[in-house]
Amino acid sequence: MSTNPSPRHRARGETETSRALQEPSSSPSPPKSNRSPVCYALAVVVIITLGLTLGLSFLPGVVDSPRFSSSTAGDQAVNNKPSDDSRQERSVSGGVSPSHTKMPVTAERGESTSDHNQRLFTKEELSGYDGSDESKPIYLSVLGQVFDVSRGEKFYGRNGGYSFFSGRDASRAFVSGEFSADGLVEDVTGVDAVGLDDWTAFYRKDYKYVGKLIGHFYDDHGEPTENLKRFQKDLARAKLQALSDEEERKVFPACNSHWAQGQGGTVWCGTESGGIKREWAGVPRRLFKPGSVNWRSVCVRTTGQPSYGRISNANRGDLDNPNLRMFDNCHPESISCPIPEAD
Repeated sequence: MSTNPSPRHRARGETETSRALQEPSSSPSPPKSNRSPVCYALAVVVIITLGLTLGLSFLPGVVDSPRFSSSTAGDQAVNNKPSDDSRQERSVSGGVSPSHTKMPVTAERGESTSDHNQRLFTKEELSGYDGSDESKPIYLSVLGQVFDVSRGEKFYGRNGGYSFFSGRDASRAFVSGEFSADGLVEDVTGVDAVGLDDWTAFYRKDYKYVGKLIGHFYDDHGEPTENLKRFQKDLARAKLQALSDEEERKVFPACNSHWAQGQGGTVWCGTESGGIKREWAGVPRRLFKPGSVNWRSVCVRTTGQPSYGRISNANRGDLDNPNLRMFDNCHPESISCPIPEAD
């Protein structure tokens, strides 16, 4: 096995060779080697080291053992768990702790939970974030969900137009428009559930969610109260009704109408009345909600099968729907009907 001399040794060898060509030796003695004893020693060390390494690589479990691994890989192989720093980062960024470091579901008041990454506020604590203390952020609550609205300080700060929402839960006022002390309350009985849900979605989209308010909507453990569960049921029914109403408006579009003081009014149908484009115009009828005396004027299709249910050989459209009533003093097939002022 040959060993190339270092650049320094190679330069010195080339100088001695050129000198030998210029000044030939007086006797035919054998040429002297240019390699010093140090070079031989280094070569021996390299060969021995290479041999040991190649030999050990064929011994099972030696190179793969933690002793021969890097310190980080060795620690992970022995301990088989991430460091405390990585557990903390995962808990904060992911919102879920690994099972071996899982914290209780409940949270102390005013403290964060590692499982839910949320804070539980008392009403007293939340009132301290009403914008009066410039060193603190500005918080408000909707349906017990607390949001940081500091970046909207011009609206929610001390002099803002919506400052009465800050530092409290005034869920009812978001849809009632009543901003007195009686209106700025948590009770949402009988309010527009869909409208209030839209407000919650707005704050979740545009502002930072920071936790829950203990009291009307959440208990001491951050779990929903009966009040919140009741609202969620009302919301589900309201959304279902909204879908039903929308579908009903497509089947029974609203009539066009005109009203004049002292003269009464007129309702009539066209192919775009009620904002619903269709191939048929229909005839005016009064549509009642089941169990209600309230009605709205609608246009009713007069040909084909009924929209709700099927009747063989029927060709009267929706005229026979039991919730429909004719207008007084109006021909059944007329596309317009007068409405007396008394109505």
